[in-house]
Amino acid sequence: MTLTNTLRQLTDSFKLPPVVVEKFDGNPLKFPTWEAAFSSLIECKAVSVNEKLYLLRQHLDGKPKSLVENYLLLGTENAYLKARQELRNRYGHSSVLAHAFLKKLNSWPKINGRDHVGLRDFSDYINEIVTAQATIPDLGILNYSAENCKILNKLPVYIETKWRGIVASCQKNQISPSFAQFAVFLTNKAEEANLPMLEATRQMKDSSRYAKDHKPRKSSHLTLKTDVSTETENIKTDQKKSEAPTTCPFCKSSHSLDKCDSFKVQPVRTKKKFIFASKLCFRCGAGGHFAAHCKTEVKCHHCI
Repeated sequence: MTLTNTLRQLTDSFKLPPVVVEKFDGNPLKFPTWEAAFSSLIECKAVSVNEKLYLLRQHLDGKPKSLVENYLLLGTENAYLKARQELRNRYGHSSVLAHAFLKKLNSWPKINGRDHVGLRDFSDYINEIVTAQATIPDLGILNYSAENCKILNKLPVYIETKWRGIVASCQKNQISPSFAQFAVFLTNKAEEANLPMLEATRQMKDSSRYAKDHKPRKSSHLTLKTDVSTETENIKTDQKKSEAPTTCPFCKSSHSLDKCDSFKVQPVRTKKKFIFASKLCFRCGAGGHFAAHCKTEVKCHHCI
């Protein structure tokens, strides 16, 4: 029975698609996974040292690849072990991994209160860090309140307020919540924000909000029409004023001051005194405005 099960497992394993180990390009966050995959799937199948070295080179890219090329010339077991150790020191050291995790965490953009998917992605990354803390002691810095405040600044206000309430309750007992407790809290909030049964409700709210924000604006034709109508009325009013009979302010006859023969023969001093006393325009001789605001086109009646 045992032999039958073994043969069946071997047969099933032949049906599985081949496992592909991706090339390592120098991202420290991917190094632990890549190293485990290479050791279990590639290294164990190599027969000679040269095969190990060339397979190692084939599964590297960029700077990591340049790093191990010097060891290919040696072609010894010791050279292969040194190449692997060099990769661990440069990309898999605890301090290097901690720096990479913290750099990505600090560069994470602030999450909008309506970005439920973004909140869930951030929660997943926080849980990834919690898992890494078991093997990367330097990530223990996230248990300090100063680092926790930096993370809070990336969260929506309503989540930040609730976590501050939890911290306040813990401080009454003279304890501080750990980073793992914060991860559990954030996971719960992300799950609440992404409940499938409430997804339809959120979509309806988003649709109504979109419709409200994108209401068709009233056409500006009405305003333009009003402006044109006003301007037309002003023109008609001016025309009526110009067509209305004009009374000379000097001799009281039916003509304008610039056509008054009696006014023309007066001395300049008398003319100025009369215009000033009658509060007339020194440019056109009409009333109701002064020369600084006169828009009347003045022409000489003799030169026309």
